[in-house]
Amino acid sequence: MTRYTGRRIVSLFPGLDQTLQDALLSAIENVLIEAEAERIWIEESPSHDLRVHAQLPPADAPPAPVVPIGTAPSAATIRSAVSVEPRATDESPPGCRPDTGAVE
Repeated sequence: MTRYTGRRIVSLFPGLDQTLQDALLSAIENVLIEAEAERIWIEESPSHDLRVHAQLPPADAPPAPVVPIGTAPSAATIRSAVSVEPRATDESPPGCRPDTGAVE
């Protein structure tokens, strides 16, 4: 356990090619996100290796509820629930739809 109450997942030692290191870190991040990690972070050790940590849900945690797409709030519903008056500097440029910002 670390001071952030997570677990060390893997260490990458110095000297790896930058492209390989980036690909490995991206793959590890994707796997941790799929495992529903609550937080993911990297610390550098005194020996300059990168230590990937994650705060994972308990193994006995109930599965996340599945919300059917038809019952989930849409972006338009969420957006219409919040009403904020735009400032003059926030106005859309000519040719843009003010509700979506799309250019016609």
